[in-house]
Amino acid sequence: MNLTDYLFNEDPEYFKSNYNKLIKQVGEELIKDNSKIIIKKPFDQIVSIIIQSEFSESEEECMNVVNLMNRYLKKGSLPYYLNEENALDFGANCLISLSFYYKALEERSIRQGAPNPNFYRNLGIGVLARNGMKSVSKHFRLWENFLGEYFPRRILE
Repeated sequence: MNLTDYLFNEDPEYFKSNYNKLIKQVGEELIKDNSKIIIKKPFDQIVSIIIQSEFSESEEECMNVVNLMNRYLKKGSLPYYLNEENALDFGANCLISLSFYYKALEERSIRQGAPNPNFYRNLGIGVLARNGMKSVSKHFRLWENFLGEYFPRRILE
């Protein structure tokens, strides 16, 4: 049972009236010490950390980033080609790859002639903007740094 389920079952009225406050408090604790992140079902924890961003323009922007993280966690690999059906998967992979594997992307670029990190950044920004996530694309680099700083890499394993 995750934290949200537990709190809801213990006192549903309190939970409903204080959900945002509870999630914000959990996020503050997880940002202080990310070793407390539970890996098995991290959705609530992802939400609670992402809403801590000071640069996002809205709750919708935060939830878009949460959804991008979930897309990556469910699929876990970069599509080989870009089309309308997999555009958000591609955008999610660009953001997550740059957040957690920047040095590896840079090394691949230097050693194997793969596209450099800026290619993936520009591609991710463009794909997200064209798919209704303009505020996420506007803050792409900020999200990239935020995710890389506040989430342990083990969340992707």
